[in-house]
Amino acid sequence: MNNLEVVRPPIEKPGIAGEYDLSRRCCRTPLLIDWPILGMLPQVLSNLCHIHDFVTNVLRQRGGTGEFMGPWFTKMNCMVTSDPMNVHHIMSKSFDNYVKGGPEFREIFQAFGDGMEDVKKLVYLHGALCEDLRLFPPVPIKRKQSLKRDTTLPSGHCVIDPNTIILLFTYAMGRFEEIWEKDCLEFKPDRWISEKGETIHVPSYKFFSFNAGPRTCMGKDLSFIQMKMVASTLLRNYHVQVVENHPTTPAHSTVLFMKHGLKVIITKRQF
Repeated sequence: MNNLEVVRPPIEKPGIAGEYDLSRRCCRTPLLIDWPILGMLPQVLSNLCHIHDFVTNVLRQRGGTGEFMGPWFTKMNCMVTSDPMNVHHIMSKSFDNYVKGGPEFREIFQAFGDGMEDVKKLVYLHGALCEDLRLFPPVPIKRKQSLKRDTTLPSGHCVIDPNTIILLFTYAMGRFEEIWEKDCLEFKPDRWISEKGETIHVPSYKFFSFNAGPRTCMGKDLSFIQMKMVASTLLRNYHVQVVENHPTTPAHSTVLFMKHGLKVIITKRQF
């Protein structure tokens, strides 16, 4: 990846509270070079045209978790992680400590269950939809914020300061060999199907497109039903062919969509 510079200081395991300086000015596990005044922002800006893949590559080299320091005059400092165990810790074990957007949202989001039973019909289509969401999650980055310090992240990192911003990089999670094996970049619906032809359950903190823990999306199963209805109806009645050489670049947005759309040629099937 162009302009990629990653520093690799040793990760210090969390210990007793007195071992940390709460007023520290530098981070212990930086993702990028921390420039004076500008922080780590220059490398992000220079790789903005392929930011998702750039951050994925950086996280891969940093073991899936690290700290980002923005310019000194901003509030851009945050921890970025794509480690499933960290997601599980933040979204389940330490759920009360991490809120969406800040403490003011705490009372809005109530704990709710895991949703309805898995949809068991149209198994291969279900696998194809999961693969699409794994590689291209609708929300590639999810933001959380700690209410208090936390020295128990499974990766060995610690959230030292209260109100630390945590970025869960779901786009990168779908591209880690450690999570999805060596064929992680391949589109393989079969990875979601068991030898018995049934849908394989994947933990929500690993397949994070519908959130995890008490914040698991209540409409997850309904969403799959709707997607299957629309997809099966279109594919049964029409032949869809993508226009050759059409660019498929992700847009720079909070919601991941195609920058140039998807141009296709649709012809009605003859029965």
